[in-house]
Amino acid sequence: MRRTFILLFTALALLPVPVDAFAGDADDPPAPAAVHAARTIEMVVPLQTYVYWKSDADFDRSRAVYEPDGQSVGVALTWLKPEFTWNVRKNLRLFYEFEAGLEVWSRNNPDQQDPKADDVFLLKQRQIYAEGEFFGDRFGFKLGYQYFQDPSKLFLAHWIGAAQAWLDVGGWKTGVMIGQVPDPTYEGIPIDANNFTHDTFVGALTTSTTLFDLLTLSTGVYGLIDAHVVGQTDWALTPSLNLEADLDAIKLGLDVLGQLGGYTNAAAGGGDQTTLAWAAQLYGNGRFGDLFANLNILALSPDDAEPTNARNGAFHYSAKNRSPTLLFTENDLRDTFDNYDEKMSTQTGGFYRPRAGFVLTDVTVGYEVLPGFRPSLLVAYGADLQKKNALGSANLGWEVDAELAYTYDDVLVARLVGGVLVPGKGLAANVNAIDHAATEPIWMVASSVLVTY
Repeated sequence: MRRTFILLFTALALLPVPVDAFAGDADDPPAPAAVHAARTIEMVVPLQTYVYWKSDADFDRSRAVYEPDGQSVGVALTWLKPEFTWNVRKNLRLFYEFEAGLEVWSRNNPDQQDPKADDVFLLKQRQIYAEGEFFGDRFGFKLGYQYFQDPSKLFLAHWIGAAQAWLDVGGWKTGVMIGQVPDPTYEGIPIDANNFTHDTFVGALTTSTTLFDLLTLSTGVYGLIDAHVVGQTDWALTPSLNLEADLDAIKLGLDVLGQLGGYTNAAAGGGDQTTLAWAAQLYGNGRFGDLFANLNILALSPDDAEPTNARNGAFHYSAKNRSPTLLFTENDLRDTFDNYDEKMSTQTGGFYRPRAGFVLTDVTVGYEVLPGFRPSLLVAYGADLQKKNALGSANLGWEVDAELAYTYDDVLVARLVGGVLVPGKGLAANVNAIDHAATEPIWMVASSVLVTY
């Protein structure tokens, strides 16, 4: 009975009920017609089915003492991610996004009745926020749980609780943000068991403008205060500059970030560490008839060979970037949380520090054979910048991916990818579990069908 009532109430809440259906006395003034027209609901519902196979998780074929399942990686899964926008007015709206999944075909059981079981269907809340623009779109705000990223995505690209506000004057848009990144320090469920003592705070002051109708300039200073480890506070200031040029058939861009910070009680003997680091990306893409090409160069600064001395040179890295590689960096078909830029890094809170540094160059070339059907080939090479942190090798290896992609009317995208990563000793040194010198190639096949309502 209770479930029936909840379903009925939800259905009624989604019906477009006129405001005057609940009018009080006959003398009450009617609501303006504009108010009725402005209140609309928009919905976008993507559903993806994804199949992924990889010959091994690392580059070492050494068998553990007990390994009945072998070393390959394989999964088939489905997820649904509805996004709802409630337009309260033309300039004011509420947004809600959740994700039903990842439902792994061999694990999640729709007949499971125990809500605490490991194989029950998953439901994850993603974004819940309000946003609006006022005074002729000169002022705006965004408040709630949201996905926030800097223009490069290299430092901040996280699901966070945040408050943003911006002001647009004379073509210059200036914004400010303050938020909190989820951290692993458990504080308890009751409100009075929580405080701000061991939380992770982020902030930003940003500006952007368009120059000469073809160049976009975005600058900002992004801050981090991470106190989730008792007795050790990690802080960083990250100035950022992004330039993008739109030359019709060719688009070019550049990201440059510096980083100044400190880490208390992190050096040997209880001393403090100073962070001096940098990151950069150069990227471009072009379309020439049915031929298209992309270029990306990513670089992250390294630390020296001593992890506990007074200086840290490794960049606080979000593990997000512009590279389309599926193994070296995050898989853009679906994040499988096994990308090797994360595995070769030290994780601190919501950030990664690749102590060997990282340079990745990738080129993609493709051709639209038929309307919507685009085969392409990606070739990428990776190197580290501090071989002393990679068993003396600067070679991270090569990745080659061949893809067949088909897009139908912007509502269906089907992709089939086969790839291989031939590792160098520098990558194997930071990834392998047993033999850190083994460099066996990894083969990968992935397919994705994404349908959007």
